[in-house]
Amino acid sequence: MLRPPLAVTTQRNGQAARGWRLFIGPEGTDPANRRTWLKLSPDAGTLERYTEDTWLRSPWRRTELRAVPHVGVHGAPRIVFGGTSVAHPHGPAAPRIVQVAYRDHGIFTLLDPQSGSVQLACRITTKVHWAPLRAARALGLSARSAA
Repeated sequence: MLRPPLAVTTQRNGQAARGWRLFIGPEGTDPANRRTWLKLSPDAGTLERYTEDTWLRSPWRRTELRAVPHVGVHGAPRIVFGGTSVAHPHGPAAPRIVQVAYRDHGIFTLLDPQSGSVQLACRITTKVHWAPLRAARALGLSARSAA
């Protein structure tokens, strides 16, 4: 955390609700940068602290697509994709690097960055196995396909 939490009033389901604004990011980041702001309400959401050690043990996450950083906000991020949690409920499938892009009518596509072929078309609420791109080497993917 970049600074102590700030008590704020936020909109939740169209109603005013008390909550906190957290300022999170790498050390040295300016907390005035809105990209570091996260709102947390007492009745919804969780906050976990991940250390480098946590990522080294297992970089895989099983979350809704909306939990992937920068999805739908800042262009088309690249991630390591391990399949949907419905198709692979006990763990990720063969990892592959994909680019997440918004298409139309709430549909996101996970594209192979080399060929452009669609690996998955889904909604932002679809649960997927994913890992950050920086884990590609540790998962046995070549650096060339991560570039």
